[in-house]
Amino acid sequence: MIFLILSIFLYSINNYFWKKILSDSNIWFVIALRSSFTIILGLIWSYFIAPEFLNTITWQQLKFVLIASILGALGLICMVSALKNGSLIQYGIFNLLTILITVTYLIIFENLNIKYYIIGSSFIIVGFAIYLSQLKKEKVADNSIKQYLLLSLMALFFSFSGLMHWYNLKVSIPVMASLLIQEGTVFVFGITFFLLQPQKVIIEVIRNSTNKIILVVFMSIIIFLAVWFGFMGLKITNPIISSLLSLAVPIITIFLGNLFLKEKINSTILYSFILILIGAFLLYLDLNHFNN
Repeated sequence: MIFLILSIFLYSINNYFWKKILSDSNIWFVIALRSSFTIILGLIWSYFIAPEFLNTITWQQLKFVLIASILGALGLICMVSALKNGSLIQYGIFNLLTILITVTYLIIFENLNIKYYIIGSSFIIVGFAIYLSQLKKEKVADNSIKQYLLLSLMALFFSFSGLMHWYNLKVSIPVMASLLIQEGTVFVFGITFFLLQPQKVIIEVIRNSTNKIILVVFMSIIIFLAVWFGFMGLKITNPIISSLLSLAVPIITIFLGNLFLKEKINSTILYSFILILIGAFLLYLDLNHFNN
């Protein structure tokens, strides 16, 4: 449990820095640079801690880890694309959908008890509808179909990536292997889309981004530890506990956005957020049946 708690705090801090750096940075450059540093940290860690871990993975296992990593990379791309013009509050609300998606999957495919599913899902859906209605009334800049689509896809990709990583870790695939493949996949996506941009844009981005390298290195350390602790926690628990504890990520993220970026939270948004949290907790109550 302690691994997931540490992961939650680090992910929340990472989300804040993503929003901060994306305000005036090229998305693909930051993704590629951040993941490259994370990979370097992982390789150094592996060399000293578990240099033989690659010998324990079969090609079949590698295929499933790669699929999970691709889903995770797509989720990250959707997240940062939405954060570029959106708010941390909006990200936090949409991120709560991951537990609904996760529980729905486990009900269908793992025979999870549905005692609280209907009422819990109802709370989440009503709270989410109230939130979207409030966004429409406020006519904020990030209130668009494209923004909603990116954030919804983010929740979907992150949910299924987490589920697949959980299945992979349960068959004793090394945590570091999952981490390196995940970050390697992110790097491939980032560097590919970065290099597909016009050469003039690439040169200008590199020239104007040298002052952000220290911040990106700091982000890399944070996300490396967040992913490592997250995988370790996921390995010894299950995806519902992971999703439930991850509810703290949007809460802390929204708090950071309000505290440092002065993002406003009115009473209606707070009310919708509480409804979603209640629904998520009700879904969690079915966990004992899943464990048994």
